[in-house]
Amino acid sequence: MRAASGAAIHREWGIGKRNAERNGGKVPIRCQGSISTKLMNDAPTIAALFVETNGIYFDLPNVDPWDKARDARSYAGPHPVVAHPPCERWHQLSAVNHKRWGYVIDDDGGCFAAALAAVRRWGGVLEHPAESRAFKFHRIPEPVTDGWQHTIDGDWITEVWQSAYGHRARKRTWLLYHGEALPPPLKWRRVRGLFQIGFFDQKLPQLPKCERSATPVAFATYCCQSPQSPEQCPKINGRNMSQRDSGYERKERDLYETPEWVTAALVPHIHERICGIYEPAAGSGKMVRALGDAGYMVGADDISEGRDFLENELTYEAIITNPPYALAREFIAHALRLTKPNSGYVAMLLRTDYDHAATRLHLFKTPFAKKLVLTKRIKWFEDSKGQPSFNHAWFIWDWKHSGPPTLAYGP
Repeated sequence: MRAASGAAIHREWGIGKRNAERNGGKVPIRCQGSISTKLMNDAPTIAALFVETNGIYFDLPNVDPWDKARDARSYAGPHPVVAHPPCERWHQLSAVNHKRWGYVIDDDGGCFAAALAAVRRWGGVLEHPAESRAFKFHRIPEPVTDGWQHTIDGDWITEVWQSAYGHRARKRTWLLYHGEALPPPLKWRRVRGLFQIGFFDQKLPQLPKCERSATPVAFATYCCQSPQSPEQCPKINGRNMSQRDSGYERKERDLYETPEWVTAALVPHIHERICGIYEPAAGSGKMVRALGDAGYMVGADDISEGRDFLENELTYEAIITNPPYALAREFIAHALRLTKPNSGYVAMLLRTDYDHAATRLHLFKTPFAKKLVLTKRIKWFEDSKGQPSFNHAWFIWDWKHSGPPTLAYGP
């Protein structure tokens, strides 16, 4: 791919000194804010990568800003980072930018890759617009809203609206955090905002150009917080917990073994034509044994054995699994593709509200057939003192199903 020029790959990230001058010396009122002296003055140095010259990060204490002149792609530590890699070639309007400015889509000259490597190497936060194709390109799962989500790569990801921090447009944003401690809490409120960026619905007035990519002071301050120590993190029953935790300690690779009763609840809803089943995330084999006991021929694999389901190109009659939550969307799409040639069947165990997100609605069109809600909450570890806090359901797709999907209830 053609390397992007340095001048083209940097964007404006804050209303700082230079943008205030452009605006007649006035900072838009909802982008104003005071910096917490107690928080920032006692904090270690943070490297702010891919930021605007004289922007907001130049005004924050204990921040080492890397603008276009310094070329953040060459950052080699040693401080934690706040990374704002340019998004013109990745976001939803990148095709418009290509036609208007000639930007090569998905080619940012290695900026996002460098930012991701720096965050994972030195710790910190990476920010990009929601729906950024850079996440999928670098095999980062789509973040959920209203909480931090742990990935198999050790990252924490989430979606936040910068309007909750004072931006005058909602400015949906995806964050990726990496560090030894849990990520700090966020404001997940969905503040509608008074303006819009782009022309998605044209129901609100356009935000002035100087504000569109501006970072509110409160949000920049949050990004520059040093990672919390384990003692500062939220706790439940004396244990460190993440936001919207399940009530159990995180398991490596999202390995949550499915109790037999959960699989047994699904069996009456497996179409009678199905004989063979493939379980691609088998773990120690609890679901495999339960399906075998029900009379099915079951084949199984697991990533721990070096077999990645998302790289599997075989076709199957039926695929049933409890997918890693961070890769659920990818598992569903891939399972549907592998079962379509055989007019097959797919069942995935997911949180009950998994079908609520607008970004997943395409998964719940044909051949989506049934949602089987479990009225009993799953206790993943019998010897654990933690109490389950999430509801789950079996989501079922059937390539031979006709008509609208149905709703059923299990034990």
